[in-house]
Amino acid sequence: MTQSPKQLKSIAESNARINIWQGAVRSGKTHASTYRFLKALRSPEIPGSAMIVGVSRESIQRNIIPEICRFIGCPEPSSKTNEMRIFGRKVHLVGASDERAVSKIQGSTLAFAYCDELTQLPEPFFLMLLSRLSVTGAKLFASLNPQGPNHWVKKKFLDREGDIDLRTWKFTLD
Repeated sequence: MTQSPKQLKSIAESNARINIWQGAVRSGKTHASTYRFLKALRSPEIPGSAMIVGVSRESIQRNIIPEICRFIGCPEPSSKTNEMRIFGRKVHLVGASDERAVSKIQGSTLAFAYCDELTQLPEPFFLMLLSRLSVTGAKLFASLNPQGPNHWVKKKFLDREGDIDLRTWKFTLD
């Protein structure tokens, strides 16, 4: 699969603790962010489990798993499974539609996480997810469609890009 210069640049520069691709539907953000997540999963110098998070397990199956399987040529796992192995690494699949999902990840120790549609996730869940990224060198990769100037992701994260270990890229349609 070919990647645009902007996608390649974002993949090369996404070495912060938190890496967020934002933009319009079909602008290439999921392609680039998923590719970068897979690249991280291949890195042996950061051991540990990973997690893919979406609003629901079904949304992960619909939005992210097909993209991953296109990249690496794997069969898609059953929609009933809550984990899969990618490059030998255990990857948990977690739906987080409301704050109760926090209990699904308490106690986890993660090296990497991928969030699909970050602005749709509950803030307490996301904060717990960040705390679970406790392996040295752990990183989070996320895609989102912008919501508005008062959304918690914008105020607490995107607007603080220079103050915290965060990188973000804005994708648009031509």
